[in-house]
Amino acid sequence: MSEEKEEFEITDDYAANWAFSKLAENKEDLDRIEKKKRGYLDQVDSWYSRQLNRIIGQREYMQDKLNEYRLTKPDGKIDTPSGQTIVKHPNKIQYDDDKLINFVRKNNPEMLTKVNKSELKKHYQIVDGKAIDDNGQIIDGIKFEQTESVSFKLNKGTE
Repeated sequence: MSEEKEEFEITDDYAANWAFSKLAENKEDLDRIEKKKRGYLDQVDSWYSRQLNRIIGQREYMQDKLNEYRLTKPDGKIDTPSGQTIVKHPNKIQYDDDKLINFVRKNNPEMLTKVNKSELKKHYQIVDGKAIDDNGQIIDGIKFEQTESVSFKLNKGTE
């Protein structure tokens, strides 16, 4: 025969206070474990950085020596069974956003499809459930949904 476990209930402020005390103890346990984890991760990060810096230093040294040698070759290239140099001269692209947007808006408006919502959010207020921009215009396409969030704050004395 299986025993049914009686479920805990909070029925008064005394029980609620006890539950907050348990939450505080739980938080202390989590903080202690997190502190240990950070200590271990700091040790691993330190070891990893030492190893990584050594290996990267060796790689950069060899690459510098290969590049020095490459520059002595008439065609500026090295090609051996163990490796080769590949030299590219890519174009670096610089945009003038204002001019580019005006051009695209005029000539290819279908390319302007994405709205920067995080930037737009800075330029409207919520009035009577509607988004109103800085110029007083109602922005179509924005709806608001009321939600509820509950958090539990521990008092200073219980931590």
